[in-house]
Parts: sequence; structure tokens; C-alpha cells
Amino acid sequence: MIPGIRLDDNQQFGTAWTPSFSAAYLFKEIGTKLKGGYASGFRAPTLNELFFPAAFGCPAFGNPNLGPEKSWEINFGVEQNFLAERIKIGAKLFPSRGERPDRSKSHSRRPIWLSPRRECGSARFDGVELTLGIRLFEGLTLNANYTYLDWDTADGILPRRPHNSGNVILNYLQDALNVNLIVNIVGRRDDFRAASPFGDTVTAGYGTVDLASSYRLPGGCPS
Repeated sequence: MIPGIRLDDNQQFGTAWTPSFSAAYLFKEIGTKLKGGYASGFRAPTLNELFFPAAFGCPAFGNPNLGPEKSWEINFGVEQNFLAERIKIGAKLFPSRGERPDRSKSHSRRPIWLSPRRECGSARFDGVELTLGIRLFEGLTLNANYTYLDWDTADGILPRRPHNSGNVILNYLQDALNVNLIVNIVGRRDDFRAASPFGDTVTAGYGTVDLASSYRLPGGCPS
């Protein structure tokens, strides 16, 4: 078990203790690992979020009435090895809830960076993460993960939080040569339109493909 605790002492928003801990247990005979954790969080508004003044002909968008963001998270999961650890699968659940998170709300003619900060009430998050790791052969591994996130707010909007996301990583390591192929996929999500007409919108999902490699020159320090 790994415990932790943090103390925030804010002159305006008071004192907040935010404990956390995580634990895991491995059943070596069957290759099963159980794990879980708890974490809490506290975040005071920044000076800009509270008091950013009028500038460049635009009204002030600081909000001195904002309260601190508070959150907690519980997660628990399982990992299972197969075929002498050549294959590993895992699943993790993380029901959590954010208390009084704040977000920028775009108005009809004002972009996100010129919009007043406001509280959106409590926000609930629930999700699951699935992972897969395969050692295809010596030096070549495949890792993949998929995350589904379900959230709920008072107005049903939470920007830049897709319900579906995931990636696939193919890694080849042979002596001094390392090659990575990474595919990232992000589902559709709420967003802000950054060009006129400004306002809330829904952004389509997208995918990216990255290829990278490295080579360790002779005489270098071992990794």
C-alpha cells in the first residue's frame, strides 16, 4: 500500500486536506494482480479566473464569486498474465465525482479566452479502461488501451472530454535500435467554436499516427 496526503492552506478558500492511497496484490501462482486506489483533490481558482480585468476593448471575464474545485476518485482493477507473461490483459473501473468544477462558457459573440469563468455545479464521472499487451516475438511488443468515460453535469456539457478514446503502440527494440509506431484515436466531444460565430459546438473524432525511432551510438551510457 502507498499512502499520501496533501495540505492546501489558502488565505481566501481555507484549509483542505486531500488524502490518497493505492494498493496492489499479486497472486503469483495464477498471474493475477488486483489493485485499487482512492484520491481526493482541491484546486483554488487562479488570479486570472477570479480577477482578470477588462482589456483590449472587451469586458472583464474574471469571476470573483468562484469557489474552489473539489474532487475524489475511486478506482479498482485487475490484470491477468497468460502464456508465461507473453500476453497481459487488464481492466480498471474508476467511478468518481468532481464537486463544483468551473469552466468557461462561450457566449454568442465571444471566444473561449474572453468568456467569464462560471461554476457548472457538481460533475459525475464514471469510466472503464481496458488494456492489452502482447509480446509478439523477441523485441516486438504490441500494447493497446481503450477508455470509455461517462460524465454528467447540470447542463449536459463538459468541453474536451470525449466519451471514447484509445491508442495502439507497436514497439520494436533490437540492440541499440528502438522504433515506435503509435496510433491515437479520440472520439467526438463537446468543444468551443474559436471562430465567428463563437459558441458551443461538437467536434468530430480524429486519429493520429506517429512514427519515431532512436539509435544508441556505441560508447554511450547503458540505458
